[in-house]
Amino acid sequence: MTSITPQFGGETAVMYQKLFEQHAQPGGPWKAIRDVVERVLGPKLEGEVLDIASGPGEPAVSTARLFPKVNVTCTDIAQDMVDKARVRGNGLQNIRFELVDAQDLSMFADNSFDVVTCCYGFMFCPDKQRAFTEVGRVLKPGGTLVTTYWRNVVIMKVSRAAMEAVLGAPPPTPDLNPNSLSEPGLVENYLTEAGFDAATYELSESEYPMALEEQQFARKAALLPVWQKLLEMDAQDKDKDVLELAMSAADKFFVEHGWINPDGSVTCPGNRFAMIVARVPN
Repeated sequence: MTSITPQFGGETAVMYQKLFEQHAQPGGPWKAIRDVVERVLGPKLEGEVLDIASGPGEPAVSTARLFPKVNVTCTDIAQDMVDKARVRGNGLQNIRFELVDAQDLSMFADNSFDVVTCCYGFMFCPDKQRAFTEVGRVLKPGGTLVTTYWRNVVIMKVSRAAMEAVLGAPPPTPDLNPNSLSEPGLVENYLTEAGFDAATYELSESEYPMALEEQQFARKAALLPVWQKLLEMDAQDKDKDVLELAMSAADKFFVEHGWINPDGSVTCPGNRFAMIVARVPN
């Protein structure tokens, strides 16, 4: 089974964690997901919640902190991410941390969880159908999945411009593609094939800006989907400075699109995401 572990370790994990904090905004996904968890679990707010592809620990940790009677299992495929999540959840008694591939939930028995949450995770699974099917298996009868995915992560336009500057031609779609589930109806098709009840689907959309801090970090953050590829190309091509070409292209994009603020920080507007709530049959 194909794994994406190397993409989310080391320096990439550090950059991802900084971007990750953007999702805490009022219009972002973490609060939206927690609101659904609260609604689904009802007034007693008790139950078993599995968070997959948690990255540095969200929405798992904030769910455990807000709902102390809920038992939360926080998982990710990358050990760096699991370690960061464990630090984030230090002191909480109702959460555990596990190294788990979203495509293989075999460490969990059938019918184990009341709710499964996932913030921007399924889009990076090579075998998306298997990942959705595994979620359906571990949910209890009538259990709920709530997940978010990108409709349009604007930062991808920067990555594309940088790769075009390096290659001298329009680039192929990157392996790490945040927009891989953006096609309308695609997630619903995966869910229905996985055995979810189509009559229960609830779809909503929202958007928020990403504040990318100072320009040096903004360059790397904007290039995150292709960063691994750029490093490989830079190591192989001794005739040109691949990273410098990519960084310069990112700077040009920031200027042309008016993303640079008076204080030198960079803001990427209009990142739009979808959230779907789906239930398995009773």
